[in-house]
Amino acid sequence: ERLALGGWVRNRSDSSVEAFIQGAPEKVAELIQWAEQGPPLAVVNTVTVEDGKPDPELKSFKRRETI
Repeated sequence: ERLALGGWVRNRSDSSVEAFIQGAPEKVAELIQWAEQGPPLAVVNTVTVEDGKPDPELKSFKRRETI
């Protein structure tokens, strides 16, 4: 939300995190850079980035349920 991005994030049952992020390219890059470190107690092994099709309905950032 601080970066004014749209999209969603969710935890997965295998302990990974999945996110769909859209917005200004420099802000998306900033979030990816943060994800490579993660929050203080996180252990980040890999960050995989894939291009996707923008979703015009995602104007804010939401947290989704774990799958």
